[in-house]
Amino acid sequence: MGWVADLLEGAMKYQREVLGEFAEEKKAQGYGRAGEVIVDGPEGGVFQLWFTSEGLDWKPPDVPVRTRIYMKEGTLLRLITPRISLPEIVKLLTKMRHLEQVIATVMSYPPELDVRIALANKLILVGGEKPLYDAAEIRDIWTRVVHRVFYPMTVKAMVKQVLAQSGKEVHDGNEKG
Repeated sequence: MGWVADLLEGAMKYQREVLGEFAEEKKAQGYGRAGEVIVDGPEGGVFQLWFTSEGLDWKPPDVPVRTRIYMKEGTLLRLITPRISLPEIVKLLTKMRHLEQVIATVMSYPPELDVRIALANKLILVGGEKPLYDAAEIRDIWTRVVHRVFYPMTVKAMVKQVLAQSGKEVHDGNEKG
């Protein structure tokens, strides 16, 4: 599996907090629908997802795909990556000395690419039974999923990678005192 599949697996594990933000009526409209996410690139792939009352899961073979979403791997990466340079993260690590503070600060940066801009510029293509309706739904869902699930996963990974490479010592917030 590549990073895209890992990201989707991670999202499925942590989706409960995002799912709670949607009205029951809205969720019920989506139950049983399946979609295909095509991420073009070396670590991408074709991912068939199914929305159930429990949330997203991998699509079973007998459920038809109603919506297809296509994007390049680089587009997905820009949607989930904060607009901050690695040297800036090193400066934050030096200045703040607490990992959770650094992560919270990096979380405040916007992503490199906003989903609305990506859809408007056709960096994300949506097809299926109702592509215009689906694009609006996808924009709403994606915005929540990115900010609540994907973005935190990416920020934590980035900060920890920079920390490991920099050799800086910071506190993880779990120590007493």
